[in-house]
Amino acid sequence: NEAGYTFSIAFNSALLTNPSVVIGNSGGDVLFNANNPGQIGFSVTTFTGGTIAAGNNKTLVTVTFTVAAGAQPGTVPITFTDTPARRKASPVDPNFPITQPTYMGGTITIGGATAAGASISGRVLTANGRGIRNVLMTMTDANGNSRTAITTAFGYYLFDNVATGAAYIIEAKAKRYKFAQPTQIRNVSGDIDDVIFTADGF
Repeated sequence: NEAGYTFSIAFNSALLTNPSVVIGNSGGDVLFNANNPGQIGFSVTTFTGGTIAAGNNKTLVTVTFTVAAGAQPGTVPITFTDTPARRKASPVDPNFPITQPTYMGGTITIGGATAAGASISGRVLTANGRGIRNVLMTMTDANGNSRTAITTAFGYYLFDNVATGAAYIIEAKAKRYKFAQPTQIRNVSGDIDDVIFTADGF
């Protein structure tokens, strides 16, 4: 007969950033407060009345994070706390007794890429082999995190301190040139120096 839950989680905000919250399959509405780094308070309530859906393996909320750039592989603990929202379940009828839930923390595993200092470099050329300056180069990882670089007067560019063990999308954009293949995907296990883009016209 639960009509709502409040609780908080704590995590390492240096490793996990940009928390995003989506209501789970138990229904209801969710409010969350993430004003303090490393802490989120939740209030999951059926504002329209009634109870939160019953059943096994039900989810109140799903929280996703962005892993900070350069984070080392390993585990990050997620713990339940009473700050900023105290752990409590509320019944539909405030006079009806209710058994308070048990809270069990867990971990998030950071794997795959490491913080090895590899580099990705290459050149942007015209169809006749001349370097193109001021081309905007973008490198994007699997989580959507992007970095940019600008080509030199001779068309060269460089991304340094690139984590290895991951795939990246490299994209070239220029105001005066078009590319038949504006993006390339590279799996990085070490330094890469041959990511070449050739313009096919103005």
